[in-house]
Amino acid sequence: MVLATLGCMPKRVQGLRSAGRRRLAAPLPRRSRRLVAAIAALVGLNALGGMAYALAGAEGVPIEWLEGRPFSSYRIPGICLGTVVGGSCLVAVWSAVHDDLRARPAALASSAAMLSWIAAQLAVIGDRSPLQLGIAAAGAGVGCLALKD
Repeated sequence: MVLATLGCMPKRVQGLRSAGRRRLAAPLPRRSRRLVAAIAALVGLNALGGMAYALAGAEGVPIEWLEGRPFSSYRIPGICLGTVVGGSCLVAVWSAVHDDLRARPAALASSAAMLSWIAAQLAVIGDRSPLQLGIAAAGAGVGCLALKD
């Protein structure tokens, strides 16, 4: 931004930056909005359910998976799951359903939250469930839909 203001940024790069901003400000096509809303709703509700399950003690999930890790229970990760992943997905759903101009950035944010969550989960407890692959695919899909013209 500063380089562009000072005239130090090449014109080609300035054009790419403004094209990216225009794309983010453009409304999502109807089909993309519907798909984003459906996928994000499914993941968001799943995340809220996961948070409730974690806060209830995550019975059936071995606590040994957390040995030597930064968490002694699933409570903090569950709160993060529900607020960050679930919250960002529900914002994406709302903005897509209401054809809000922020639907595209909201979808990108929820995509980033889903993919970051799975990356962190894999780093902390490893590959434990096919749901991890499903959420990663959903995150990548929402991100692709958000960038689609």
